[in-house]
Amino acid sequence: MKFSKINLAIDNRVARITLNAPPNNIIDTQMMEEITSAIESVEKNNPEIFLLLFDGAGQKAFSSGVEIREHTPELVPKMLTSFHKIFRQLIESRFLTLSAVHGHCLGGGFELAVFCDFVIAEEGASFGLPEIKLACFPPVAVALLPELIGRKRSDRLILTGESIDASTAHEWGLVSFICENGKLAESQNSLLDTMRGLSVSTLQLTQKLRSEWKETFLSNLEQAEKIYLEELTKTADMNEGIDSFLKKRKPIWESK
Repeated sequence: MKFSKINLAIDNRVARITLNAPPNNIIDTQMMEEITSAIESVEKNNPEIFLLLFDGAGQKAFSSGVEIREHTPELVPKMLTSFHKIFRQLIESRFLTLSAVHGHCLGGGFELAVFCDFVIAEEGASFGLPEIKLACFPPVAVALLPELIGRKRSDRLILTGESIDASTAHEWGLVSFICENGKLAESQNSLLDTMRGLSVSTLQLTQKLRSEWKETFLSNLEQAEKIYLEELTKTADMNEGIDSFLKKRKPIWESK
């Protein structure tokens, strides 16, 4: 398959999906649909694949987030549906997942990275959910983070929009392994060698024990998506937040 916003490479039972829109690897709807197509293709045509690896092209970022221009009222329903399809697809798939993070990992990039079973991050990486600064919220993070890192820490990230470094992300349980800057490929290959030495059938059976967590996540995501599309997008402040960002001006909030 040919893609313009991602690269798909298959090697030794691992499929690597690279977000390929440097320097920031912004995730737009086209990239979302390409990711979905890549996962569908691998699941259908490559039964030997047991793990999906996500990384970002270039030197600056894993991903700085979802395309802000697609948060407008006319575009956001398709964008949100396309983005959330990736997570619904992954949670129902047979694959283990790994993200290899360098540089900025923000917004939707953060959500994609930390959703993975394993997260390897360079020590210079930074993680954040800046959506609240635009009068938005990150639905996947709202559904995922309380279970992953607890309510207080998830509230701190979601409700303040602050970024944390890789060391803090590791301490909180968002990151599985930290490596030195420039050692990301070496670290991920070491983990992949370990995983390739294990029983794939047992790994996949073990995943079935996550059924309660899966149902909770999907239910929470559905609720967050509903509020986002039916309530948040109708607020003056969200539209002001997006407009002010695109026009590079300070927002003027209706509600204070």
